[in-house]
Amino acid sequence: MRKNEQGSVLLVVLLMMTVFSIIGITIVGMAANNSKQIAHTGSGIKATNLAEMGVTHMKREAAKLIAKNKIASLSDTEKALRYKLPLINAFKVKKNKSYPLYKIEDVEITSSTLQGQEDIKITFTSIGLAEDQQESRISAELNISRGELDGRFPDPDNEMVVKDVDSINYRGPFNTPLLFTSHVEIPSNHDPVFIKDTYFMKGFTANSNTELKFESNLFLKGDSFIDSNSEVIVYGDTYIENIDVKQNKQENGNQGLLCIEGTLKIYGKVEGTVTTTSQSCGAIASAKHYGGIYAKKVIYYPKETQTPEWDVNRMLLDASYQ
Repeated sequence: MRKNEQGSVLLVVLLMMTVFSIIGITIVGMAANNSKQIAHTGSGIKATNLAEMGVTHMKREAAKLIAKNKIASLSDTEKALRYKLPLINAFKVKKNKSYPLYKIEDVEITSSTLQGQEDIKITFTSIGLAEDQQESRISAELNISRGELDGRFPDPDNEMVVKDVDSINYRGPFNTPLLFTSHVEIPSNHDPVFIKDTYFMKGFTANSNTELKFESNLFLKGDSFIDSNSEVIVYGDTYIENIDVKQNKQENGNQGLLCIEGTLKIYGKVEGTVTTTSQSCGAIASAKHYGGIYAKKVIYYPKETQTPEWDVNRMLLDASYQ
C-alpha cells in the first residue's frame, strides 16, 4: 500500500471517530437533559401533592375547631380559629430533613352577618416544597354558614297579588309578584313563567313533563313535590320548607330537577340530593341525566327554638392552583 493511501485511510478513521464521538456526546447530553426534565416534572408533581396536603391539613384543623365550637357565638368562633389554626407554619414530611415540606401562609379569617345569616371565611395559601426546593402554590378559601336564630320561614310581601286557586293553567308570563294561598297543581305538559317574586303558602306539585321558570325569588312554604321529567329553574333565591324531588338511578333517566342560580335556603326536610355547583342551570338542564337539587350556595336553617349550630359537613372549599 502506498504511503498516500495509508494517510487517506488514517484520515477517514480519524474523521469517523470524531463523528461517532460527537454523536455519542450528543446522545449522552440528550439523555442527561431528559433525565433532568423527568426529575423536574416529578419534583413539580411532588410539590403540588405537598401543597394539597397543606390544604387538607388546614381544612381538617378548621373542621375540628368548628366542631368544638358548634354553638359558640360568631365572635368567639372567630377568636378560636384565629388563635388555634396554623397561621404561619411549616410542616416537614420527613423528620430531621429540611425538605420536602408544606407551608401554610397568608391566612385571613373574616366573619359577617347579613339578614340573620352568620358567615366565616378562611383564606390561605398552601405552599409545597420538594427536595430540590421546587415550589407549588394553592390559594384556598373555606366558607361555613349558619342561619337565623329562630329559623322562621319568611312572611309574604304585603304587595303580592293574592291568588286562591288550586291549579295553574295559564302559561304567563306572570308579571306581578304573586301569593298562592292553596296548594297548587302544575298540570303535565305545562310551562308557566313567573317574572316577579312568587310565594306558595302551601307548596306546589309540578307534575311530570313540566318546565317552570322563576325569573326572581321563589318561596315554597308547606309541602312541595317535583315529579319525574319536570324542571324547575329559579334565577333568584329559593326558600324551601319541605320538598320531594323525584329521583331514579341516573342510567334510568326520568329525573325531577330543581336548579337555582342563586342561594337555596332550607327550613325543613328535603327528599332528594342537594348539590352546590358553579354550573349554570342551562347547562344542567340540557344534560338530561341530572336530577335532584342544584344551587350556587345552600344554607340550612335550624328549626324554630333551636340554637343554630355550625355544621362542618357543609363547609365549602374553593381552591385554585398557581
